[in-house]
This record gives sequence, C-alpha cells and structure tokens, in this order.
Amino acid sequence: MFGVFIWMSPLGAAIPAEFNAAELAMMRLQTYAFALSGVTGLGTLVTAVAAARFAAEAARQSRRSADLAREAMISSERAWLHVDVQLAGPVVHLEDGGATVRVAIRMRNIGSSPAIAVHASAALVVDAAQAPVALRDFAARHRRPNELRGRMLLPQDSHERVVEVRVSAEEIAAAPRHPRWRPAVVGVATYQLIQDRSVRQTAFCHAVSRLGSGERRFQLTVDRPPPLELTQLDWANGGFAD
Repeated sequence: MFGVFIWMSPLGAAIPAEFNAAELAMMRLQTYAFALSGVTGLGTLVTAVAAARFAAEAARQSRRSADLAREAMISSERAWLHVDVQLAGPVVHLEDGGATVRVAIRMRNIGSSPAIAVHASAALVVDAAQAPVALRDFAARHRRPNELRGRMLLPQDSHERVVEVRVSAEEIAAAPRHPRWRPAVVGVATYQLIQDRSVRQTAFCHAVSRLGSGERRFQLTVDRPPPLELTQLDWANGGFAD
C-alpha cells in the first residue's frame, strides 16, 4: 500500500499534490519574502520611533541651552536695586493708642540696564521676632508692577521715597512684652527688568531699637517713646534680593 505525501507550506497550509517542485520552491520563496518584509517593517518602525525620541530630546536640550544662555545674559546685563532705609522721624504714639514712624527708603540701580516700574512699600510690625515671616507675606502681596506710581531708574540713578508706617493700638497691646515692645520696619522695592518684564524685588527688614545699654537698647516703652536721636534701625533677618 502506498502512502500519500502532503506537502505543507511554511505557514502551515496544505499544498495540492499537483504542484511541481518549481512551483513549490517559488511559493516558499514568496512566503519567506513576505515574512522578511514584516520583520524589516517592524525594524523600520522601531528605528523611526527611536529617531523621533532622539530628535525630541535633542530639541529639549537645545531649548534648555538657549534658556541658560538667555538667563546668563540677563543676569550680567540686568538691573539690580540696592536699598538703604533710614529713620525720617521719631516713633510717635497716637491718641488712639497706635504708633507711627516715618522712614526714608533710598533705592539705587547698581545694575547695567534700566529698572522700570520702580516702587517702594513698607509696613510696621509690632514684634521684630516675627518680622521675617511678616516680610515674606508682605513681599508676596506686593509682587506686581506698579506702572501708575512706579518710575524708571537708569544705571547708577537713585530715588528716595519717605513712607509713614503704623500699627494699631490692638497690635501694640498684643506685643509679647507689653508695655515694652520692639517693632520692625519691613518692606520691598519692587521693579521690572527691561529685558523680559519679569518682576523682581529687594526686600528689607530692620528692627526699631532704642540706643542704650543692656536690655534698654532693644526695647521701646509704649508710654515713653525715645527721641529720634536715641532711636535707630538695626538690621534683622529676612531681607533678600532676586
């Protein structure tokens, strides 16, 4: 009894017996070519994806390099405001129990380009120990350009503004060592860079102290404010420039 041989294609399909060897070889060749084209297509897709990712990363790095170069150029050519604060009058206790003091804020552009929309603001804090926290909140509230009241300062130009700051009777009564207290003047000079209109600040924090020795140097008395010649501003933590 003779066996029947059935040829199978490389893909598992039966090949009719009437196919001769040449046709069988051609079919196998076409099947292999089809399979090879699939592998080649997959390789091309993987290569394309990798190339796209490489291009995207290269673009990101290029933008990053451009941003760094731009920031370096701005830093070397930008405006910088130096701020000096001085008492412009004594501490005055008001009839309603509050207190006020006048300070002169002198701003000077020590940078290499104009500062625009320059404006100074200040406040009086009843307790110098809390002044750094109060300064951060105060600076955040004033981080905006004041184009209406601001001015331009060219390099090496300066401008002085006298500001009256005050605290209420309720704030003084809440001072930790009442009737002794040690207030502080906090404030900011806010301005814009001419290069990119970004808002920058120079912030200051100064305790109001009484001249003297020992404990008397650092505290004021509510009912006996010192005269101007016995009052001074001491540097306190919290100031910054950005």
